[in-house]
Amino acid sequence: MLDFTRIIAGVAGQRETFEELVCQIARRLPPAGNAEFRRIHGAGGDGGVEAVWLLMTGEEVGYQAKYYLTSAGIDWNAIDGSVATALSTHPALTTMYIAIACSLIGTTNRRTKKGEPTANGWTEWDKHKKTWTAAAKALGRTVEFIPWTAPDLEELLTRPETVGLSAYWFGDIELTPTRLAAECQRTIDALEERYHPEDHVDVSTRSVFDGLLHNATLARSVAAARAAIVETRNIGRRPSLLSSEDSERLDATGTRVTQIVDAMASPCGPGDRPAYPAWDATALELRKMLFDSIQAASDLARKAKATPSAKPNPPTAEASNERAALDYHVEALRKLQDAVGGVLQLLASSECRADASRFALLDGRAGSGKSHLIASEIERALADGAPALFMLGTDFSIHGTPENQTLAHFEWRQSTFDELLGALSARAEAAGTRGIVAIDALNEGAGATLWRTALLGFAKRVLAFPNLALCVLRHSRTSRGSTASQAVRRSISLRGTTRAGRSKWRRPHRPAARPSTYRAADPRTGRPSRGST
Repeated sequence: MLDFTRIIAGVAGQRETFEELVCQIARRLPPAGNAEFRRIHGAGGDGGVEAVWLLMTGEEVGYQAKYYLTSAGIDWNAIDGSVATALSTHPALTTMYIAIACSLIGTTNRRTKKGEPTANGWTEWDKHKKTWTAAAKALGRTVEFIPWTAPDLEELLTRPETVGLSAYWFGDIELTPTRLAAECQRTIDALEERYHPEDHVDVSTRSVFDGLLHNATLARSVAAARAAIVETRNIGRRPSLLSSEDSERLDATGTRVTQIVDAMASPCGPGDRPAYPAWDATALELRKMLFDSIQAASDLARKAKATPSAKPNPPTAEASNERAALDYHVEALRKLQDAVGGVLQLLASSECRADASRFALLDGRAGSGKSHLIASEIERALADGAPALFMLGTDFSIHGTPENQTLAHFEWRQSTFDELLGALSARAEAAGTRGIVAIDALNEGAGATLWRTALLGFAKRVLAFPNLALCVLRHSRTSRGSTASQAVRRSISLRGTTRAGRSKWRRPHRPAARPSTYRAADPRTGRPSRGST
């Protein structure tokens, strides 16, 4: 049986880590009809629950965690307070799970000094549950209260969906910053002359890692694109010469602007499915509407200027004002159109493409700085709190699977590969970021032959965890037709930003002297598309 006294301690102690463990279990075991998972942080201001699942019906399923290690030590008054708060702050709550880090003791023959039966966990649960149910009924609601005791949690942690959680949270796989930094340094030491910390990294290539890690730089890029739309969304007074059709189009444009501004205000988390396709569709529709509006207003402005006055007198102030209003209107629409174009440019960037796919293949000529690039970015990721595993192609041989050799490399042979990935995922989720597995010089060393058939399966296992990313680097001197990287690009289907009305990614111009190339699979065709980074 799991000993919850062994759970690793966070900044606020084991209570904090127990709450995070319960929330991660809840995220991985969603209720039927789930729509969105929300982690609620608060240190007393959490609204009575640590997390909720929003259902498509509008109802909520809540989760509360209480770190009590013995049945006798449970503070039932504290649980009463959490339930009361949850009922008052979550009117849509229909189910509430209450996790406790101990077993609840049943009825025994023991008596107090007064001869009364001793209190036991299940008796207390039943008594308080009746009070909670009555409180919900008084509010005109029906709420189901379900306990997650230590045996329940142990059973939940044995399910395939929660693989790796117990290995991480109970210390079987150590992923502390110190351990990860030491493993990274071991790989960097093996690079020898290929890595110099003082050298600069190409900024455009670095954006690939910003996307893979779903980090703060990506968030700033999204915020900047959104801010440009917010700044230009107010197009001022509409000229009176506009037709009813033009006015209706402007109304629809305003609605779409509100949609994309609201959507970009709450971007998806590192483990969520990207919302880029919806943003892309709205932005493309907006661009067409704005183009039509600019064309219509420009035609009106030209006609107004070209129409000769019936009288020899100069045009009236009213006519001049209308012409000026049309010019101002066109200029305002163009500024908004530019802002919308900025969103489309962001969505087509390697940054967002890498975020959507969570997979990147970097290749180039020997000596072009690939090894320095990946080493520098892994160090940056670790410094920012993101968990990362960094290996070299020479760490692998033809003997054994790459998964087992990875476990041996990090000396975690007692665990399975999925447990390692699950632990890395748990560590990343707790940090609010994305974890990354990176392999440099994939086609070097004795294991180069191994990857030709094994990379596809390896990539699928890594990417099965929604908050993990994979980056592999290869030297381009290997024949294109025989590399594992070609096989994985032909076979694996990776999610990415799609472009409505287009069959492939936009291809920016690629200078001749770039250190590396980023490639992602086209989600429509399954074939690789290439963009310069």
